[in-house]
Amino acid sequence: MKKYNKKNQKFIDTLYEIFLPKGYPTSVTGDYLEYQFWDSLQAFASSMNGALATQAILKGVGVGNEKATALAATITWLLKDGSGMIGRILFAWKKGTDLDRYSKTWRLLADILNDISFFIDIFSSWITYYPLFFSFLCFSSILKSIVGVAGGVTRTVVVQHQAIKDNIADVSAKDGSQETLLNLVSLISSLMLLPLVHENEILIWISFVILTFIHLFSNYNAVKSLKFSVFNQETYHIVVKEYINGNLQNLNINFINKEEPLFKSHITKKRYLGYNLNNDIAKKEKYLSYEGKDYTIFYQENEIFINFKETSTVTSEFHALFVLEYYLQTNEYPKNSSFDNFIHELQINKWNLTRHHFAIEKNDDDVKDCFILTGA
Repeated sequence: MKKYNKKNQKFIDTLYEIFLPKGYPTSVTGDYLEYQFWDSLQAFASSMNGALATQAILKGVGVGNEKATALAATITWLLKDGSGMIGRILFAWKKGTDLDRYSKTWRLLADILNDISFFIDIFSSWITYYPLFFSFLCFSSILKSIVGVAGGVTRTVVVQHQAIKDNIADVSAKDGSQETLLNLVSLISSLMLLPLVHENEILIWISFVILTFIHLFSNYNAVKSLKFSVFNQETYHIVVKEYINGNLQNLNINFINKEEPLFKSHITKKRYLGYNLNNDIAKKEKYLSYEGKDYTIFYQENEIFINFKETSTVTSEFHALFVLEYYLQTNEYPKNSSFDNFIHELQINKWNLTRHHFAIEKNDDDVKDCFILTGA
């Protein structure tokens, strides 16, 4: 019996070495296992849906149809891929900077778009009018390109968060191994599913609905399980609010991440952080202002501008947003000691104060950085 137990333990240890980062669990964050579980489940469901979609696309381009030509099918496929490539470039250009600061939102949104693209693929296979079928196929490809960019980039953010022992490469590699295993399992499952639902529209749609529900449910739980210690504009807004209200017990990472909205922003005013309003004297005269050590806040009813000096630091940026949030919620400015106490509480709760995701962008004006925070 002891020999049998040793063999079992050795097998388990080998699996740990193959699929988990070295030093697990102390080499990753506490939310690692929960996130990976839900992420693996969603990947399995997505892969199964992908098989249904692939079968539908092949049917649509003429596989199995004697009247269809290989050349026509090839051209259709290439144009579909080309539209996706263009979509990938345009999306990365327009939304690339959003992916860091709203990684949870984009992670979930990417999977919603992925399921929409699968729906279009399956639906389009019953369209007999070629121009319409082709349009659907290209639109689906564009959605998938957005999914590819958003999913890949946000996954990088998650890995960076999970790796706490300077082991990003190891965490990323083991995540790839887990994904490959899941793809293999889903491949075998797809080979069993497709013959059962082939040419049966009802079974195809039932399978799609069930798999989509599993996919989105798992994705939502995966995203909500993440406990980021780096602030974005939403989590910073929430943590300052809790501090002002005296709820010091709520300043911990778990609570703030739980309260973070995924779609509807809590921020109601447009904010331009880093914008040099000194270049627009006419507009500047209409705004009230607050002068900080390394920044100036200009504000009116619906718009707020913060100009940072070249000497500003990450602490200055935290301070500027603290002053702004404090004023908006209390209609008065905080004392310096209030910010010091606030930072002390954040340090106690192990927040990362060396960096942030406050939407940093370079500006053509003579300022250090340009932050643009847009409320809902």
